[in-house]
Amino acid sequence: MVTAHQHYGFVSDWVDRPPVPSTESPPGPPHYQRRALLIWPGLDRTRLRRAHGDPWKIARLVATRTNLPIEAILTLLMGIGPAMETPTGQAR
Repeated sequence: MVTAHQHYGFVSDWVDRPPVPSTESPPGPPHYQRRALLIWPGLDRTRLRRAHGDPWKIARLVATRTNLPIEAILTLLMGIGPAMETPTGQAR
């Protein structure tokens, strides 16, 4: 008599395989919120949560604490901007 385990082999494959890493981001604040807290650790976390990960809202919040222009804050948060472009205007 052939059992399902012997015939199909899927049970042992399923049990013995290591877990597949998730492609989803781990629970926690969105990417821009984490980055903002790394750069400006004194940010008000409640107000930062209200930004819902929107880089423009986060930049406006940061602008109240620093003399940097919004464009510079967005460049730091998003990692893009004039400093990241070639003289022809195309990203590197």
